[in-house]
Amino acid sequence: MPTPLALIAFVAHFATLVRVLTYRRNGARYRHHASWVAWALVAVMGGSAIELALHIGQVNIFEAAAAVMLAVFVIRARGNVARLLRSELTMKTHRLGDGGNDVALLQRRLTRAGFPLEVTHLYDDATETAVAAFQRKIGLVDDGIAGPKTYAALSTGQRDLKQLSVADLERAAQTLDVPIACVRAVNEVESSGMGFLHDGRPIILFERHIFWKRLKARGVDPAPLAAKNRNILSQTPGGYQSGAAEYTRLAAAELIDVAAAWESASWGAFQVMGYRWERLGYASVDDFVARMEASEADQLDAFVRYVKADAALTAALRARKWAAFAKGYNGPKYAAKLYDVKLERAYARYAARDAVAAEDGMAVLA
Repeated sequence: MPTPLALIAFVAHFATLVRVLTYRRNGARYRHHASWVAWALVAVMGGSAIELALHIGQVNIFEAAAAVMLAVFVIRARGNVARLLRSELTMKTHRLGDGGNDVALLQRRLTRAGFPLEVTHLYDDATETAVAAFQRKIGLVDDGIAGPKTYAALSTGQRDLKQLSVADLERAAQTLDVPIACVRAVNEVESSGMGFLHDGRPIILFERHIFWKRLKARGVDPAPLAAKNRNILSQTPGGYQSGAAEYTRLAAAELIDVAAAWESASWGAFQVMGYRWERLGYASVDDFVARMEASEADQLDAFVRYVKADAALTAALRARKWAAFAKGYNGPKYAAKLYDVKLERAYARYAARDAVAAEDGMAVLA
């Protein structure tokens, strides 16, 4: 008769084994080291489960707890061993006011990168200033917020050329004829912060109700197709899986109609819908998707085009009427997520920082 701890360990080992084996990569490939680790994990977990099943022995509480913790980590990573191996992904996004061991580690990494800080475990003004300085040096947007891009740059010592830069924000501000603080605020609040998945593909969200409409616009009756494709074809929103799993949905839609599928997804950091390609001045939906795949600067350009194509949205941004802008960009439910409040606060923070920088510049000239 197995002991409760042995049964717990067996279930944990078996759950880890099944989750790794059922991981779907959605077109992405593991690097060699991740593949070897995945197969080693399968072998070890499988062997442990078999050993417990055939030769019931004593399992202490620490062994059972270790098995459960590993199972939790693997399940939370959805079986993606590569995700477990990327230390920068385990770091949460941190900003002014945060605290904890993650912040302490960030302070140590900044010090090692040449931006010395006292390790206080608190994301204080000095930490925010150091993060912004590091971001400027490396070429990232200097918002003072430590997210995945900042952690990756701390690890590699360089910026991915696909990532957004301050020059891109300045160009957008000039095109829209607004202060750069406006574009900084929109970038912080309205963008996802990352335009690409870690496998290099643009972030997307597939909208099945839009796919229904795009097929009808092409003279295709979606109703007969919906019975076998409810996850990608419906008159109501839903079926979202997020992350790389959205590409599985997109691939299924592409088998029905490629152009309609691409038009039915929102693309990049600013989640601009593909069906807007013509109104935004792209040559074709293929051209639009190619631009979204190119860089975050191109994704920001899509946002700029979207705003410029809507006179009311442009006027709201120039007048800093954040409620009107949020309603036009996010829809009538904008207030539920406080988009207008977040935009106003972010703009005020960036405008104040720009004012201080301008005063310092004048003092130097004097």
